[in-house]
Amino acid sequence: MVISEELSPQIHTLLSFQGSEYDNPEFESIVSKRHKHRSWYRASLVAVIFSTQFAGALELVYISPMFTRMKLPPLLDATVWIFPVIFITVFTPFINIFSSHLKHQRITHFIMMMTAFGGSFLFAFIDQLIPFMTTDPETARLWNIYLGFIAFCLLDTSNEMTMLIQNKVIQADSELEAAFNANLTSVSILAKILAYFCGSLRAFGVDFRHSIISHNMDLGFILAGMIVFFSLLMTMLFQTAPTKGYRGPILNKFKQLKTFHFLPPIRQISKATPKLKQIISSHFFAAGGILMFTVYATLWIGANVFEGDPRAPEDSDDYQLFLVGMSWGSFCLFISAILAGLTKFLIYRATRPQNLNKRMIKYLYIIPLFVASLAIISTRFASGSIFACFIIIPLVGPALETFHIIPGLLADIAEFQETGRILGRYRHLLGFSLFYAQVMMFLVVPLCFLFFPERNDNQWGMLAAGSSALVGSAIGYFI
Repeated sequence: MVISEELSPQIHTLLSFQGSEYDNPEFESIVSKRHKHRSWYRASLVAVIFSTQFAGALELVYISPMFTRMKLPPLLDATVWIFPVIFITVFTPFINIFSSHLKHQRITHFIMMMTAFGGSFLFAFIDQLIPFMTTDPETARLWNIYLGFIAFCLLDTSNEMTMLIQNKVIQADSELEAAFNANLTSVSILAKILAYFCGSLRAFGVDFRHSIISHNMDLGFILAGMIVFFSLLMTMLFQTAPTKGYRGPILNKFKQLKTFHFLPPIRQISKATPKLKQIISSHFFAAGGILMFTVYATLWIGANVFEGDPRAPEDSDDYQLFLVGMSWGSFCLFISAILAGLTKFLIYRATRPQNLNKRMIKYLYIIPLFVASLAIISTRFASGSIFACFIIIPLVGPALETFHIIPGLLADIAEFQETGRILGRYRHLLGFSLFYAQVMMFLVVPLCFLFFPERNDNQWGMLAAGSSALVGSAIGYFI
C-alpha cells in the first residue's frame, strides 16, 4: 500500500528525528528567536548531542567489563543496570518542570551537564583516587565498587536528562527543528564511531600500562569529560533563556504530579488498537534484544572469544588478554556503527515521499532485526573465533539503526490511518514499551540467572538478546 501524498511529507520529516515525544503544551518551552549567532546556537546543540552520544557509547564498551572486574555481590551484579533506569524514571517529571520554567531551564541544563562531566572524570580517575582513601585491599575494592557505581549512575542519568532538555528546546522552535532534525542521527552515529574507535586503541598495540593514563578506558572517559565540558561552554555562551514558558510558582507544578508521570501505565497500552499493539509488542522484544546485546557484547568477546579473565591480577597475561579482546570488541562496534550510518542513508533513499510504501518500511525493520537476532544467537556456538566477531557484531549495526527509526514511523502511519492526523500519541507509547523492556532485560532476566550459579552469564545474556530480537522480528512480520 502506497501512503498518500498528504501523509508522505510529514512522515519523511519524522524519519530524521528519533525519540520525539508527545508535545504537552503545559510542559512546552519556547526558545528565544533573538539569537544573533544562529549558526553558533545550532552548533551548541550539536555539541551537546555529540557529547552525550560519545559518553553513552563508551559506557556500552566498558561498564559491564568494569563491574565484572569489581566482583560485585551477585544480587548487585545482576541488577546494576536497572538503577539508572529507576533514577531516570523518578527524575524525568521534575526535569520536565524545571526545564519548562523561565527561571530554571539554564541552571537545570548546567547542573545536568556538570554531572555528566563529573561522572566521566570519576570513571577516568577511580584508580588514582583509591590510594588516597585506603591502602587495605578489601576496603579499596569496596571503594572501587562505590565510586564506579556512583560514576555510572551520574553519567547515565545526566546524559538522559540532558537529551530530554535539548529535545524540548529543539521541538519548541519549529524553524530550528526543521533545520536540525536532518542532522541529528548523523551526529549521533559520528559520535559513536569516534567513541568506539577510541575504545579500540588497545587492540592496535597502544599500551597504556607505562603511561600517565593507565588504561584505554581512562583515555576514553577523559576525552568524554573534555567534550562534555566543551559542549557545556558552548551551551552557556550561545543558548539563551526561553522567552515563553511557565512563570508562576514552581511548587504548583509539583502539586500536579501524578503517579502516571513517573511510571508508564500499562493501561494505556492495553487500550491501544490491535495494529498498535503489534507495533508495541514487536518494539518491546526488539528493544530487549538490543539492550541485552549492548550489555554483553564487549564482555563476551574479551572473556569468551579471547578467553581472558577480567578478574585476574592487572599485570597477568589473562587480564591483558581480556583488555585486548575488549578493545577488539570495541572495534567490531566501530564497524557496526559505520554500517548503521549506511543503513540510515539507505532508509532515506528507500522512503522518499514519492514512493513511500508501508510494506517496504516494515521489511526494512524486520529483515535487519531477523539477521541480527540469528547473528547474536550464533555467539552461543562461535566462542574462540575472532573472525566470527567481525561478522556477528557488525551485522547488528543495521538493526540498531532501523530500531531507532522504523517503529516510530510505523506508529505515525498507524495513527494517521486511524485518526487522520499525526499528534505523536502512538509514537509516545513506544517509550513505554522501551521502559518495560529495560525492566525485563535489566532486572527480571538477570534475576532469573541467579538461579543457575554455574551459568556463563555472557553466553546466556547473548542468547537471551538474540531470542528476544527474534521474537520481535516475528511479531513485526504481522504488522
